[in-house]
Amino acid sequence: MTPWHRWLAYERHCIRPVVEAFQSVPEARRQAPSYQRAVTLLGHLAVALECWLARVEGEEQTAVTLFPTDLSVEEAALRIDRALDRWERLLSRLNAEELERTVSYRTTFGVAHRSTLADILTHLLAHGAYHRGQIMLLVRQLEGVPTKTDFIVWARSPQNPA
Repeated sequence: MTPWHRWLAYERHCIRPVVEAFQSVPEARRQAPSYQRAVTLLGHLAVALECWLARVEGEEQTAVTLFPTDLSVEEAALRIDRALDRWERLLSRLNAEELERTVSYRTTFGVAHRSTLADILTHLLAHGAYHRGQIMLLVRQLEGVPTKTDFIVWARSPQNPA
């Protein structure tokens, strides 16, 4: 298993515990603006995976809503899962040399950039961890039970694919 496939397995693992953390928030607290903020952050994780994949695959992108406010927890989790499926298919076709290829793309603000595929993948790994941390802080503030989605906790787990 390549390090990138391992990252995908870790990202996929994080979906279920994050959804469970959302479910632990008391019903009365789910109307709070901070709950919607947490759901929006989960939707943002889905959009980021989709957006970067489109850039890597050279797809034209229309206007992208980076922080969607119209997704449920379940919809966002499903989109993350589907995007990870697509990332797995892409990575299964690439060799180490291809991971260093340069990707030319435009940001959502229309600014042209170039990054290696490996840098994009590294960004996505850090991006997911960062926003899951924000989500768990909000879950705790909403009287829910946050979950540990730290990579090292997953890596030490006997169920983790080595």
